[in-house]
Amino acid sequence: MERPETISALATAHAAAREALRGARAVAALPEQAARAEAMLRVGNGGGHDAAAAAPSFHPAPSSLRLAEAYECISCLEGTAAAAARALAGAAAGAAGAEKGASASPPPLSAPLEALAPYISRVRAASRLLEDRLWSRVRAFRELCRTDPGALVDAARVIEAQERVDRHLVASAAAVAAAAAAENDAESGSGASAASAAAAAATAAESASLLLRPKRWWRRLELQVAASVQESFAPLLAAASRLPAAGQDTAAGVRVLLEGCQAHVAQLADVFDHAAPCFARPGDFFATAAAAVHDGCRGAIDAAAAAAPSLASADILAVVAWADAYAETLSDLGVGGLLGGGGSSLSSSSSSISPSPSPGSLSDALAPLREEYRRRVRSSLASWCANMLRADLTSEPRQVRVSLPQFSTSTSEENKKT
Repeated sequence: MERPETISALATAHAAAREALRGARAVAALPEQAARAEAMLRVGNGGGHDAAAAAPSFHPAPSSLRLAEAYECISCLEGTAAAAARALAGAAAGAAGAEKGASASPPPLSAPLEALAPYISRVRAASRLLEDRLWSRVRAFRELCRTDPGALVDAARVIEAQERVDRHLVASAAAVAAAAAAENDAESGSGASAASAAAAAATAAESASLLLRPKRWWRRLELQVAASVQESFAPLLAAASRLPAAGQDTAAGVRVLLEGCQAHVAQLADVFDHAAPCFARPGDFFATAAAAVHDGCRGAIDAAAAAAPSLASADILAVVAWADAYAETLSDLGVGGLLGGGGSSLSSSSSSISPSPSPGSLSDALAPLREEYRRRVRSSLASWCANMLRADLTSEPRQVRVSLPQFSTSTSEENKKT
């Protein structure tokens, strides 16, 4: 017992090594479990991860794809890999501290994690494949809510489960940060060796910590829904941008534009009735979808407003009339607040992250059309008034014969008596 501090350090190192061995038993199954998760994700889709990543657009995933089961498997893999990496890092840090007191050349600390790196990479690949399949379903929410609502419910369960994991990770990170700060304060007087061992452990576990960061999938869902709607609006807006080139003959282009917008607005009823109830926060989901559709409709109206000088007066009135009916539809669906601001400004207060608002409002988009129509009315009235005044000044006064009514004598006498 001449050097009790050395014995204590060795005991700590042995305890860390035992923890690492327990983690290693789970690590040994990582490749097989990752392959099983990848196989589940590729059911009904032979393209694989690379093909999905290279695809220009997302398509509905088949209902046979076991998304929730694959998510549970991959979540367990991520937790196992991260726990094993932390155990190996702790064992390496403990061994480094013990060897620091016994010799001047500590063993390399990165060897255990270098052996674990291929397993972690396999888990990450499976996780990326899961996300590809998940967002393909979310982007197809308008089709799936009619054809395969069960697949949409499956995706919603995965997102909600990850949201719960995120909340747990945030709370755990705060507790770990507080404990680490207290430990650093306690070990600040032990010299540079403790600091270097802690730094080595932190560096060694960095790659594993990437697996267990909050993913914020609800925010990703909002972005995917907006991107899906924007993609469906793209051909319509491209045609709207060519309205000025049609000259005065723009009736057909305006009709196609308004019919396309109305088709997207009509889909909101299906989203409200069938897609939104699939999610744990139906109000937030519907608000996100309605805001995305509103952004597209505002873009169409902006395109029509840019072509206002080239539009016929009847076309301008048609656009304004459609906008009035559209405003009533949004009010009936409970999202009339979209009309007062940008399309993405509406988000439920329960949402943790609100989409960034867009500038302006529907009235602002219609303002150039209304102003152009008022300008034409003023010009027409001014022309009519000038023509009438010119006619009055240049033509001779017209004689007007006024015929007075004839009254009989008997009627006059009766009136006098009365």
